[in-house]
Amino acid sequence: MKILLVSPAAELGGAERCLLDFVVALRESRDVQVELVALADGPLLKKARDLGARVQVVEAPRELSELGESGRRSESGKTLADLAVAAPSTVRFLARLQRAIAAQRPDVVHTNGMKAHLLAGLLTLSRARLVIHLHDFIGARRASKWLLPVLSRVRRRAVFIANSRAVAEDFQRIAPSAEVRTIYNVVDTDYFHDGLDEPEWLGALAELGPPRPETIHFGLVATYARWKGHGLFIEAAGLLKKARPQAALRFYVVGGPIYKTHGSQVRAAELVEQARAVGVESCFGLVP
Repeated sequence: MKILLVSPAAELGGAERCLLDFVVALRESRDVQVELVALADGPLLKKARDLGARVQVVEAPRELSELGESGRRSESGKTLADLAVAAPSTVRFLARLQRAIAAQRPDVVHTNGMKAHLLAGLLTLSRARLVIHLHDFIGARRASKWLLPVLSRVRRRAVFIANSRAVAEDFQRIAPSAEVRTIYNVVDTDYFHDGLDEPEWLGALAELGPPRPETIHFGLVATYARWKGHGLFIEAAGLLKKARPQAALRFYVVGGPIYKTHGSQVRAAELVEQARAVGVESCFGLVP
């Protein structure tokens, strides 16, 4: 069996880490050949190659890479206009992607992000089983909440994997006839295990200096995507600081920007300003 993984991104965010776990699991079967097509170049490709997958880049044009649903409507409109102007390069890209998928003759095509769902979903040959891996709530998106349900009707053999029951139920509401299964993300317990804490090292990374021994540490580990809840985390930090003004507290945001889409990410300066606004700037740090 040949399984083709299609990823719109090549950085190492959560969805890409899940994809690497998938490669590791498939590698254990001698009867499965794993191929990866990414719409950008980046560290995901080397990781996947090291794990035994064959990789290929079919790079999307800049205008398509920057097209997103999370920015302000004015930003999305500007990007759509840019995409219309760049239509010839987009058409050439779609032809290259279709040829790349067809050349692999896959039995299963697994898509791992919104652009991959829509583009590979439409371009995949009908003989291949389409597996669409949902990592986000689709019902809140401006365009995808209409387009993905259409894809579920066009591709009768498509199956949708959701990483939680909440994500599954959200999609089932807008696509009641779709086949949706919940499969939780796995954790490699050999890699993630109990160990020594290193508060001084963490403080140094955040440029806060060494904490007091009694300090309680709170962290949000996430990419800088706007839907990850950075503002809510900082708001909660401010409330806790006001409720316990004498307590030794540290609040860390661990992560960074990985997306190209317009308006999809918070900026470091925004996070620092939010921390200042709620009164936690002296105990708030950014860890790359």
